Amino acid sequence: MPDRRTLMEHADKLGALLTQLTAVYRDMLTMHEHRTAAVRSASVAKLRELAEIERSLVQAAAEIERHRLAAAAALTLAIDPEAKRPWRVSELAEHLPDAMRDELMLRRNTLEKVCIELRTRTEVSRRAAQRLLLHMTGIVQSVCNLIADPGTYERPGHRKHRSDLQRTSLVPAGLNLTA
Repeated sequence: MPDRRTLMEHADKLGALLTQLTAVYRDMLTMHEHRTAAVRSASVAKLRELAEIERSLVQAAAEIERHRLAAAAALTLAIDPEAKRPWRVSELAEHLPDAMRDELMLRRNTLEKVCIELRTRTEVSRRAAQRLLLHMTGIVQSVCNLIADPGTYERPGHRKHRSDLQRTSLVPAGLNLTA
């Protein structure tokens, strides 16, 4: 078992990375709220702006995650030099003194809660967007069907279908918009 100072250095670095990752995911939660508001207000410019910010947050999260994996690997090797793979945070915590274990698990649990909340909110938004898309697609298909049935009116005001008129559709052949 390595000395306490080495463990503390590795555990502190890993804990700091977990805190940074939590902050990024909280920012993503905020971006999700802003994106939802932009969708409600149909602000395309705001959606583009938010997409760029969100892209940078995703890149930041990926970079922090890369460092987190390296820190977990370093701590794993500090505890067990013959380890075949980096241990999970919960596995690492089992081998740390109580104070370090509690702090690391607190940060891990906080990150997990934020990730679950983000996943839940984005899933709800995704399902709502899919339902809206199906509804709008049905409307577009109904309009296309009306356009595809051209007719003319005769003098007395009765509709006459003209078989010699070209029937057209705005929907490509074979595309089912309600599926």
